[in-house]
Amino acid sequence: MARAVSSGFGGAIILERDGRQVLASGYGLANRRLNTRFTTDTIAPINSITKSFTALAMMQLSARGQVDLQAPLKAYLKSANEPAALSRLHDVLVHHAGLPPPLCRRLRAAHRGGVDR
Repeated sequence: MARAVSSGFGGAIILERDGRQVLASGYGLANRRLNTRFTTDTIAPINSITKSFTALAMMQLSARGQVDLQAPLKAYLKSANEPAALSRLHDVLVHHAGLPPPLCRRLRAAHRGGVDR
């Protein structure tokens, strides 16, 4: 863990085994500017970590045959509108919209120009 901390890692790790806590410790800094150490009580933003958990859950459901990653979104989200409704679950998991190239180019151009539609 010392190597991770020396590389800039800051976080808390809490491990349980058989319902019993076997490790609970903070590592590194929670706030580098203020030199505040990370503890198990430090509240931290989770940022994009939920994407990984969602992807893992989707892969587990797929392995059980409960979800078809090649199915269009509309198979699971009945209220989805086209063209997004035609994107596959796989497209969403790999951050690829599955939208036709001309539409993607228009969206990128609008984003670069600061147009919010």
